[in-house]
Amino acid sequence: TLWGLEANVTSGLTENDGFRLTGLAGFRFLNLDDAVTIDDRFVTFGNRVGIQDSFRTANRFYGGQVGLEAGLQRGAFTLDLRGKLGLG
Repeated sequence: TLWGLEANVTSGLTENDGFRLTGLAGFRFLNLDDAVTIDDRFVTFGNRVGIQDSFRTANRFYGGQVGLEAGLQRGAFTLDLRGKLGLG
């Protein structure tokens, strides 16, 4: 399972003629839990053999982030772009 949360504050850097550029800074949390189980059963020399391997992992990321948001509006059309870099 992968899930995350983030909180940001933004500040307008420039805005003119339908274009805007905004800076952002904040905090990010990501959580990844995963598991794999492999079962194998076979018969050898008349004996039943069963093998099982299980792997589990849990990863958590806590860190700050910075980024930019840009928007362009022309009539009824809007294009928004966002780039962020997490540091943790």
